[in-house]
Amino acid sequence: MGDDVATPRPFSSGAGDGFRPKKRARVPSRDHPIDFLLENPLDGKFKDMPFIKSIVDGYPDYVFKKPTSYCHYGFAYMKRTVFIGTLHKFNPAMPCRGNPCSVYKTHRRHASQVKGQSAADKNSIPSRLVDLEVAAWVSKYPDPKHRFLFIDVFAGYGSVSQHIRDKYPNIHVYANDIVKRKDNNVELDMNKFPTYFLFNLALQRFFGDPMLPDMPQGLVQWLRDEKIAVLIHVSSPCNTYSIDGLGPNRDKITLEPKSELARQHDEMNSKLVEWLKQLCL
Repeated sequence: MGDDVATPRPFSSGAGDGFRPKKRARVPSRDHPIDFLLENPLDGKFKDMPFIKSIVDGYPDYVFKKPTSYCHYGFAYMKRTVFIGTLHKFNPAMPCRGNPCSVYKTHRRHASQVKGQSAADKNSIPSRLVDLEVAAWVSKYPDPKHRFLFIDVFAGYGSVSQHIRDKYPNIHVYANDIVKRKDNNVELDMNKFPTYFLFNLALQRFFGDPMLPDMPQGLVQWLRDEKIAVLIHVSSPCNTYSIDGLGPNRDKITLEPKSELARQHDEMNSKLVEWLKQLCL
C-alpha cells in the first residue's frame, strides 16, 4: 500500500451501436453530493452483467449508459467504450462507425488500431473525453466555495488522474491501483479491500478525520454541509469481460465465470456496485 495509508475511522460498512440512450421527457432532480461513473469497453460484456443491469434497469432516471469511441476525441484508433453512471449532463458523441468520426468519414478507415498499441496507450482515456466528464460534474455546483474530490478507483497508468491534476488544480485527486506507480496515493487490491475503505482514505487525506454516523444519511449530509462534491471514477479491469478475454474466462451464453479471475472480478464489481447503490441511489 502507499505511504499515506492510515486506518480509517469507518463512515460505513457494506457492500455494437446496438443501443441508444432512452429518451426521457425530463431528468428528475438528483440533489446528491456523490456521483459515479463506471467505464468499460462497449463491445465487451461488462454492461450486460447482472450487477450492472441492476443499477441501469433499477434506477432508469438516475443511471445512464453513455457509449462513445476514442476516435471522436483525438485518438488515432477507434476503441469503443461505454460510461455508466449518474452524470446526466455527460453526453459524449455516439460511437464510430455508426456515428463516424471525422477521420473515418473522410478516409473510411482509422489511422491505427488498438492492437499494436502499448499497454499504457490501450488503457488511456483521451484528455478531451476526461474534460467532458469533469465539465458535466462541476457544472452541477455553481457556488465558488464548493470543493471537489475525484477518486480514481483503478487508476492504471494514470491518464485520467494525471490530466485532472495538471489541468484542474482546484480538484483534489485520489488515485488507487494495485500496481505501485509514482502518481498513486495508495495501492489497494480491490478484491481484498471494500470500496468504502478507499473512500474513507480519500476523504481523510483532503478533509481531515470527521466523526460521522453511519452512511448514507450522516455522510451525505456532512458532504452537503461542507460543500464537498465527490466523483467516483471506476475503469474496472476489463480482461474477463472483453471480447478477447471472454472465451477463456466465461461461458459465452450465460456469462458465468469459468476462471478464478472472472469469479474474483464478478465478486469485486458486485460488491462495488452494491456499495454505490447504498451510497448514491
